[in-house]
Amino acid sequence: TDFIVYVTPVTEPLLRLLYEQERLPDYTHWIGEIIDVFGGVYNFMTINEVTTNMDRFYDAHHFYSEVGNVIAARLQDEEIEEADFGEWVTEETFEEHIEEVRQSLEAEAQ
Repeated sequence: TDFIVYVTPVTEPLLRLLYEQERLPDYTHWIGEIIDVFGGVYNFMTINEVTTNMDRFYDAHHFYSEVGNVIAARLQDEEIEEADFGEWVTEETFEEHIEEVRQSLEAEAQ
């Protein structure tokens, strides 16, 4: 059986709060554990075109169905407009991915 595993998006302010509360190590550990178990994960919980648009969420952690449709398309390898949304992360790309997430959070904080 193959599993398609993904991390759902949250709004940029909620992700930023996670960073400001110094919870990035927990986030990193969580993503790493998912990869250890399943071999890879689609990570939608980054600063990207979707998570920075509050009109696509009805609260900080819940997105509208249109975002769910974009997630489904990405998981089915369909082309989507939001090119930076839903990165496939594996053991080989994990460190680079986490560094990109950290840098985007630091850049946005300044």
